Amino acid sequence: ADDRTLPITARCLESLIRLATAHAKIHHSENISISDCDFAFNILSTTIFGDSDTKEAITAENNNDIEQAREQIDIEMNDVVVHEPRRENIISQTLAQLQQADVSDGIVSVNNLLVALNATLSDSPNAIEFSSAEVDSVLKKLADQNRIMYDEEHGEIHAC
Repeated sequence: ADDRTLPITARCLESLIRLATAHAKIHHSENISISDCDFAFNILSTTIFGDSDTKEAITAENNNDIEQAREQIDIEMNDVVVHEPRRENIISQTLAQLQQADVSDGIVSVNNLLVALNATLSDSPNAIEFSSAEVDSVLKKLADQNRIMYDEEHGEIHAC
């Protein structure tokens, strides 16, 4: 039987509340759930007793939380349009290369451009992938400058 008990003091309860609240906020929840309380209890228990099984469980849950946060950031970043001249130049140069290599009258699909752009990032582990919104923004800019004809409806880019 496990005869270990957590000391119940005001400070301990306040810690449990803060930890459970923080865990709920990580999950974008306005309410604290039982799982948030369990997580807080496990952290406090591990801190006091140094239980390695609990440490492993907490580490696994933390890794899951981190992965969920990364996925959420990726979803939110998909709608962000970065206006960085260097990235705009990379898009323009990659498009020009694809138009020269393509034998179908210089028509390039937006999907092929996006795949080619993100393939160039494989060497850099911290590089931010090009989003369809970012590419769309640059293509519209190039079309406004009469450098390309951009058929948004069909997802095609025509050389001028």
